[in-house]
Amino acid sequence: VPYNAPLIQFSSWMGGDRD
Repeated sequence: VPYNAPLIQFSSWMGGDRD
């Protein structure tokens, strides 16, 4: 999903959910 991918990365930068 093209609109969901950048959202996950953005969440990573803001909340650090991914890393």
